[in-house]
Amino acid sequence: MAISKEFKKHLRIGLTAAVGFVIAVAWQESIMIYMTDLVEKTTPLTSKIQITSISALTITFFGVILIWGFSKILK
Repeated sequence: MAISKEFKKHLRIGLTAAVGFVIAVAWQESIMIYMTDLVEKTTPLTSKIQITSISALTITFFGVILIWGFSKILK
């Protein structure tokens, strides 16, 4: 039984996405701690939920910018 080129292509994409997800989870804690410390130092917010929310929004913003940039470059 031969494996088609299309299947190999989708398998490669799936494996790349899975590895990327694992890497993102591994870095999540470090990035969140850094961003939380940065928000605490630069804003007058005191509530932990506010600080965590601002950190998550900032990370999301930069993530969307990176995805948009890569999609333009790799077009």
